[in-house]
Amino acid sequence: MKKILFFILTLVLPLYAICQIKQNKDIFNFDFETIVSGSPIKWGSNLPVIIDSLNPYHGKYSVILEINDSSKYNYQMLTISLPHGFKGKTITLSGYMKTENVRDGYAGLWMRIDPNQAFDILQTCKIAGTTDWTKYEITLPFDSEHTTGIIGGGGLNGKGKIWLDNFSVMIDGVDIYTLLQPKAYPADRDTVEFKNGSGITNIKLNKTRIKNLKDIGMIWGFLKYYHPAVRNGNYNWDYELFRLLPQVINEKNKQRRDAALTEWISGLGEIFTNNRNITDTLSVLKWIDESGFSPELTAQLIKIKKSDRQNECYYVNMGPAGNPVFNHEKTFDSMKYPDTGYRLLSLYRYWNMVQYFYPYKNIIGKNWENVLAEFIPRFAKAENEEEYVLAAMEITAGIHDSHAILWTPSSTVLRQYFGQREAVPKISFIEQQATVTAFYNDTLDREHGLKIGDVITKIDGKSINSIIHSKLPITAGSNYQTQLRNIARQLLHNNDETIKIKYIRDGCSKKTTLKTFPKNEADRYFRFAPSADSCIKKIAPNIAYLYPGLLKKTDLPLFWKAIKDADGLIIDLRYYPSNYLLSDVANYLIPEPKEFVKFFRGSIIDPGSFSFTPAMEIGEINSDHYKGKVIILVNEGTQSSMEFSTMALSQAPDARVIGSTTAGADGDVSYIDLPGGIKTMITGLGVFYPDGGQTQRIGIKIDEVITPTLEGIKAGRDEILEQAVEVINE
Repeated sequence: MKKILFFILTLVLPLYAICQIKQNKDIFNFDFETIVSGSPIKWGSNLPVIIDSLNPYHGKYSVILEINDSSKYNYQMLTISLPHGFKGKTITLSGYMKTENVRDGYAGLWMRIDPNQAFDILQTCKIAGTTDWTKYEITLPFDSEHTTGIIGGGGLNGKGKIWLDNFSVMIDGVDIYTLLQPKAYPADRDTVEFKNGSGITNIKLNKTRIKNLKDIGMIWGFLKYYHPAVRNGNYNWDYELFRLLPQVINEKNKQRRDAALTEWISGLGEIFTNNRNITDTLSVLKWIDESGFSPELTAQLIKIKKSDRQNECYYVNMGPAGNPVFNHEKTFDSMKYPDTGYRLLSLYRYWNMVQYFYPYKNIIGKNWENVLAEFIPRFAKAENEEEYVLAAMEITAGIHDSHAILWTPSSTVLRQYFGQREAVPKISFIEQQATVTAFYNDTLDREHGLKIGDVITKIDGKSINSIIHSKLPITAGSNYQTQLRNIARQLLHNNDETIKIKYIRDGCSKKTTLKTFPKNEADRYFRFAPSADSCIKKIAPNIAYLYPGLLKKTDLPLFWKAIKDADGLIIDLRYYPSNYLLSDVANYLIPEPKEFVKFFRGSIIDPGSFSFTPAMEIGEINSDHYKGKVIILVNEGTQSSMEFSTMALSQAPDARVIGSTTAGADGDVSYIDLPGGIKTMITGLGVFYPDGGQTQRIGIKIDEVITPTLEGIKAGRDEILEQAVEVINE
């Protein structure tokens, strides 16, 4: 059984935001000279970085990581993924760093080699205080034959400000650039013909054309991930779609259409088959036999299904955690409103990624093949950028995954649609009613007259129920409660300077007008989480409280001192963390290793096939573990790594989970790029209890369900926390 590495959770988002590497000289952007939308390409970070043109060590730019005293965060990591197919025994990461008033911790470089080979997390070169540009380096041993991933970069743990610049990597003392053997992919050379448009516009849809478009989309995606020549990067598969569509889209005669498809596929290259037994776990290939294709086309597709494929693919590979990383997917950012061909490409690309690599396809709740046919008119007929983006938002929301948010970083269309201004009240759905539960800013709009506990019934003349009804189809969420959570965050957004609302207080209906503010003024992203000085405390003489998101390694002795003699420990996982030392906390609570999770991973060789990993363990042998009750608090804000953490920490001997339905999105994410600069995600790794119990959509197992009430909100009570205290005192 495998033991968990504590650091994997803290880097899950930045790691998989990084694009897969292309083999050319500027591939790594080690000196941060290539900046897109204010960020250095190829690099990720758990917090926004600052690009500095005034203090570079080399070239035009350096990168600043900064955490000030008022920040709720206590660490920031800059991350890059490195290739790992080199023969060698050691890898050295070096970089230049400058610091200013680094305190309550230190800065340094870091690197990790998977699976579980070696890591150095800011330990080799601990830099504090104020220092000028200095070169630092760390060297780790690695087994090149068994390495599945290498990530590294620079980071700050504590407070202060650091600059980073001019990184380099050496394998056994040889610069990585001299070891790179550029591979010329034919797909990378096919870049001109359709760069300004697909040439496919104004498709007049009818039943035959929609059927043709559906079949083409399914065959195109199947070949993308199954045909050896396409997998090897011999074709720009986006452009091949544009070459194919005009040949078959208008063909009314099915036999002629299938003959044209058969001829096109034959031109891709010879196929060699083997006798492997393919396990079609999620039934993604049944359509080949059930679609009514000609015998020749069906036989051809079956032969490709049985083709001899290697464990690598130009368009996708598996990340260190086992979730898909989609490669070589052009974003076509300049096409804010792509033409019909590119919009269909967007639909086909997304549909097939879900078809072959989404571990929860079987619980979407709809026939995924029918979804493709349903959305062909939506994408083909979109008359402007907004309609196109909303169609993409609806199909992504339709997989019912809390990770499946959609954004357009280079476009304002969504910001305009949802509103670029907002009022200061914070809304949550309490007893299924839109309730004021806090205020984002206490200094703005003091005249609004609202109080905590007021229930909003109308916004600018629209009832809350009608707003919910209109927003649900485009709102990502694994379950209804999480969709309401996300809708609540947008209720008081608009593009005007005021919002008129109706609300109920103590049974009486009232009206008021709220001022709106730019989001940065309203402090929209302030998290209502415990403050840094309250993450470890006694809330009663016999009860300790932990908010682990702000816990630092240096706090662990204080944590043990606070809990060791307490009757109960409350761990609050209702807020997404800025940091979390999962294994360190678990080792205090669990007396011996215990299984708590197993993963459901996809396959590169046979896309659509998934298999369970052995169960993973948490904890270590510890006779001096904590002996009291452990109560874990959860709600709809408990998502992803917090759900994973709940599964792990609930293995403590006397642990109970108390609260309401969690977000139901428990697994590493995979990023997706679509034409027009659209970006979205899927949960790319299935997460299950060791007995096979489901976590996606339904959330984490809860021992005692407690939901906040209107009366409790009005009284300023935390009813979930109160119940935890009551359980401890029983």
